[in-house]
Amino acid sequence: MDLACGTGKHAVELAGMGYSVTGLDIDPEILAIAAQAAAERGLTLETVQADMRRFHVDPPVCFAINMFYSFQNVLQDAAEQASCLDSVCRSLRDGGLLLLEVLPEENNLALYPPQQDFLLHEEALPDGSTLRVSSRNRILDERRKEIVFSYDTVRQGSIIKREQFVSPMLRMYLEPTRRLVEAAGFRIVAEHGDYSLHCPFAPDSAKLIFIARKQAGD
Repeated sequence: MDLACGTGKHAVELAGMGYSVTGLDIDPEILAIAAQAAAERGLTLETVQADMRRFHVDPPVCFAINMFYSFQNVLQDAAEQASCLDSVCRSLRDGGLLLLEVLPEENNLALYPPQQDFLLHEEALPDGSTLRVSSRNRILDERRKEIVFSYDTVRQGSIIKREQFVSPMLRMYLEPTRRLVEAAGFRIVAEHGDYSLHCPFAPDSAKLIFIARKQAGD
């Protein structure tokens, strides 16, 4: 199950690897795009329209993933996150696994101090200009912040066009997040700092990817 699957970027790839995949999202139009992307590759993708805050998938699945930070971008507080994890737990078989990707606040602020711009990507465009993508942490209060992404088109050292995308985020700290996952009926079995299984989570990791196992009887 790909939770908050969007247009199916991960779900379709998993289906292409031979897995039976369910994509769950609240937006029916987005789900239709995901199903069409699968169909164009001759693949089958089951879709479920539901809110990630509370849902139930039956029959239960053996593996659930939630990637690209929707867990702290879409969900507004710890209560909604707990409800989401409870729904995942009820939709998993005993012993099933959850992969959950988050931005730990300790690491994120150390790598990207607030009110500073950080270049994420730069590429030359066909017309001779340059696209520069940068991010900035903007702290709102003790629980919330925004990550502001700027897409600047630069020519001869001057910005000729700027587009910005603002992503609201809950500020999630390591130990409370671990307790939140475990309180939902999971046992954390691994923590990775990147998508490689050979990259353990460390103080300088840009992200945290939990692998957690549902405990029998939960």
